[in-house]
Parts: sequence; C-alpha cells; structure tokens
Amino acid sequence: MGVAVLLLRALLLLAAAVAASVPAEPNRLMQIVVLVRHGDRSAMRSLPIDPHSELLDQVGPAQLLEQGVRQLFRLGVWLRRRYDNQSLLPRRFNTSTMEVRSTDTDRTLMSAQALLAGLFPGQCAGDGTSMPVCYPVPVHSKPTQTDQLLKMSSPCAAYQHRWRQFRARPNGPFKSAVREFRWLAELARNRTGWPGPDDCPIKQLWRVEDSVSSWQRMGLAMPSWVNGTVREGLAELKRRKFLWKYEEPQLHSARMGLLVARLLGGMRLRLEGKTAKVYSAHDSTVAAFLHAFQVFNGLRPPMAACIIAELYASGEFRLVYKNSTEQPAVHQLSIPFCPPPCFLPQLESEMRRRGVWAETAQAMCGGGGDLAEDSQQDEPLGAVYNFILVIVLSVSWLPLLY
Repeated sequence: MGVAVLLLRALLLLAAAVAASVPAEPNRLMQIVVLVRHGDRSAMRSLPIDPHSELLDQVGPAQLLEQGVRQLFRLGVWLRRRYDNQSLLPRRFNTSTMEVRSTDTDRTLMSAQALLAGLFPGQCAGDGTSMPVCYPVPVHSKPTQTDQLLKMSSPCAAYQHRWRQFRARPNGPFKSAVREFRWLAELARNRTGWPGPDDCPIKQLWRVEDSVSSWQRMGLAMPSWVNGTVREGLAELKRRKFLWKYEEPQLHSARMGLLVARLLGGMRLRLEGKTAKVYSAHDSTVAAFLHAFQVFNGLRPPMAACIIAELYASGEFRLVYKNSTEQPAVHQLSIPFCPPPCFLPQLESEMRRRGVWAETAQAMCGGGGDLAEDSQQDEPLGAVYNFILVIVLSVSWLPLLY
C-alpha cells in the first residue's frame, strides 16, 4: 500500500513537471490589467450662486451616487463574463494573489467595492442582477501627496512648470480659448457669482461645467441661463482640458512614466513565468494613460470608463477600451508606434525611447512616494498576478504598487 502511494505521488510530480515544461498556447491570455474611472458622483463644490446647494450639502461634494454604484457593479459583472473562461479569475477574491488599489478619495474607494461586488459574485448574497450584500474586499490607497502612480494632481514641479508655460503662450490654444469663450466667462461670472476679475477664467468655467454636468446627470432642473449653447460651450472646454493637460509628450511622460513602467515590467516577468491587477482612479488618469499610448480619442473619459491591457502567451500586448456600461461594445485600440500584432519587447523599447518611463517621471517629479519606492526596488506591477484591477481613482491588485 505504501509503495502504491509513493508511486502515485511520483506520477503526480512527473505530470506537474511535464505540464510546466509545455509552452503555453500563443493565444492564451496570461494577464489583464484594468484601469477604471469611478462612477457618477455629485459636484465637486457648490457655486457661489447655486440653485442646488442644499442638495449638495445633503449628499456631500464629490460623492459617489447610487447610479455610480450601479455603473461599477455592471462593469464588474461584464468583466466576469468576458474573462470567466480564461482561467484568470477565481470565484472569490484571494488576498494571496490579488490586491486592489485606489486613489485616496471616497468615490474611487467606493467604486472599487462596487466593481468587485460584480466581479466576485461568490462573495455576495443576491441573485446576480441587483446590488448584492457582499463580504468586503480590502482596498488599498496612498495619500494624494505621495500617490505618483495614479493621482494626476499629486505634486510634480516640472509638470506644473510646463503646464504654466503652456497656458501662458500668447497665441497658444489656452489663450485662444480665453478669447473665444470670453462671452461664456462673463455670463457665468454674473450668474454664478464667482469673484472677478479672474486671470484664469477657463479654470472657473471648468468648475461651472462640473456643477452643470452633475445637475444634468442627477436629473435636476437647470437655471434659465444654462441653455443648449451654454452647455455645449462648457462641454467643449472640458473636452479640451484633457487634450491640453496630457497631449504633449513632456506632460504625459511626467504623469504616466511610472505606471507604464510598472505595467510593462510586470507583464515581462509574467511571460518569464512569474505570475491580474485592478486600479480605480479618475478621468485624468484614464486620459493621461490613453495619451501615453497615443490612442486618446479627444473625448473626456465618461463615468466608469474602462481600459484593459491584455497580455498573451506569445508576448502580444493588446489595449481594449470600454466607454459605456450601458452598451456591450468594446473598442480594440491600435497603438500607432506599435501596430498589431504589438509585442511586449517592442512596446517597452518604444516607451523607453519616447521617455514614458519611470526614470523620466522621477527626473521630472523628483523622488518620494511611489517614485522613490520604484527606484529602490524596481518591482514591476503585477509580476505575480494573473489579473490586475486599477480603478481610476485607483485600484490595484498587488503589493508592488505601493
């Protein structure tokens, strides 16, 4: 009997060794990294003259709304359906192989939990279609002042200097927009009561747009002065914001160098036999990421927008963009400097050549926070994980992220 047991164990060990030596099928999905924007939220702040200020006082500024919770839950359900047969996702969250990281804001931390409820139905009590009651998943974050990985407003002197230079160009796009939308600035100043004169009316208009778009999403009545022309002007200025702030290489290199380096470095180790990841973040994180790969479509990333980076056993790298939780369609993105099939070594080389790498970000933003940790340990993102979720406001499944 003892001999039979030993023989069985030997056969199992042999089978495991043979299986490990067999190369993976080229089209086998090895890893995914998901970067997600938070769901619908309330306005960031009240305007001086604000018809809905009492409601905002009740809800709280910049808070995730019920609609936002449902958006992220539906996205989690969709991710589960898309990757359920790829042997990447367990039925329950596993702390030994996964970690969730978010930026340190209420709306992103809550968005991460809502997405995870849809992604891991095995942890929840419900029928799988409505919001369930779930066993909580640990979500990690870093203070904004040190979160260079996901928070685009974290301190970076070189970025701020270049951004000020961009705004100051006499005939540049920013100054041109100031002249083009002077009529809107005067109207909004008079109707909202913001103090004037203002040397940066565009920034004030971005704040007005935030309130107006929030009222619209919540189905609230618009003030009489907010007509179709005003809404179009505000939306156009917000659209340009995401073009201006990250379009130039020096701008997106400072903000995305660290995340790109960790993403691609982790994928390289995954191919070498180490072992997905989730980040929860903001529209600015999603926009900067798309700019870094030269695939930004010129439109502000909507609520619950989702970017998925897929790594295949052949070394092929693919980017997928889902910009609606209402529609099932996704967009396969073609990277201009690494056309399909885009293989990881080529992409990593191109990113380094273009300066979108950790060293560039560290040189521009200085040491500290994620940048300092990255330079000390050089630990890539997702080296030991099959699935990584990053919720823009920020989620990741990996201790290496922080």
